[in-house]
Amino acid sequence: MKFQLHIFILFFSFFSCRGPVKIDKIEKNNDSIFSIALKEKITLKSFPENFFKSNGIDDWDSFERFQSSVEGMSKMNPKSLDVFLNGLSINIEKLEKSEFPEIFNKPQILSRLKLLRMQALKAKYFTEYYTKDSIKPALIELYSYYNSLIERMITVSKEDL
Repeated sequence: MKFQLHIFILFFSFFSCRGPVKIDKIEKNNDSIFSIALKEKITLKSFPENFFKSNGIDDWDSFERFQSSVEGMSKMNPKSLDVFLNGLSINIEKLEKSEFPEIFNKPQILSRLKLLRMQALKAKYFTEYYTKDSIKPALIELYSYYNSLIERMITVSKEDL
């Protein structure tokens, strides 16, 4: 009986071991996903010439840092998307805490800035836990919110004249 059990175990282990099993790992290939998401031509609104000087806000450093981080994102290397979004979130927080010039210290501007911060955090989340279709719309919406902020700032400055 023991002999038959040993043969059964030997027979079972011989046929159950078929060599190394390939396990397909699903790797996040961030580079290709981000590259696809960033291939579209991005058009950012810009201020008219001498906008800051004519409104007396040319020393608003926190806004200039914020603006340069958004413009830098549109020209960035896709591998560093999460780094740029992290920097953008920090610059938005600093801008919100900074002293706004009187002309732009209005609910229309502040609410658009909060929407922009929320969208930056949302896009940052999608860089970590993404689906193929989530990053591109999040970035497009982020740039859309930025454009609406710039348009509103231009409109507010014209209304105060």
